Amino acid sequence: MATVDPSQTAFFLRQGKLFDNLAAVPLQSWKYVLDATQEDPARPQAMDRYNAPLWVPDVALSYALRGFDSHPSLIPQKLTFVMRDQGWLIGSDSDFDEAGSPTGKGIWDFGPVSVVRGSASLILGHPRTATRLHSLALLADDAVAHVSAVWGSQWSRRVVLIVPDTQDELAAIISEGNDLSQIAAVAIAQNGPGG
Repeated sequence: MATVDPSQTAFFLRQGKLFDNLAAVPLQSWKYVLDATQEDPARPQAMDRYNAPLWVPDVALSYALRGFDSHPSLIPQKLTFVMRDQGWLIGSDSDFDEAGSPTGKGIWDFGPVSVVRGSASLILGHPRTATRLHSLALLADDAVAHVSAVWGSQWSRRVVLIVPDTQDELAAIISEGNDLSQIAAVAIAQNGPGG
């Protein structure tokens, strides 16, 4: 929390909850990758409230799940850095939302994360759907066996399911603004080096 601007009270409190929401997630790594050579020149009106020098470099959240990710996943972030007496602090992750360039989200942005482990699966959801997560772990483990029967063993034979509670949550996680009312699931393959 030392890197978050405490004068931005709502954002500061939201970041504290985000860290709490991550408590059960088996993280192998979590870091922010910043490209100081790339900066967003846009300045939404809302940014006038800082009354301080601002910086909006390209940033991505890089994270990996222990035992499941052979390489990190990247989620683009739209962070506003604010110059304060302590140095550069993060003032917001939502200044560009209305401009159509929101910060990417993970399931942890929407509440505490419950984790269920199957023999070949890791299921991330929320506490209110814990019973469903156990059923999904059984289905995912069975699916891994069926896919292996077709593809063989030249793949990780490990799968992560992320189970959002609402369509809006799903849309934010997959960065999709279209109508998802007819979508039951979305599959995303994150290829590592070599494809």
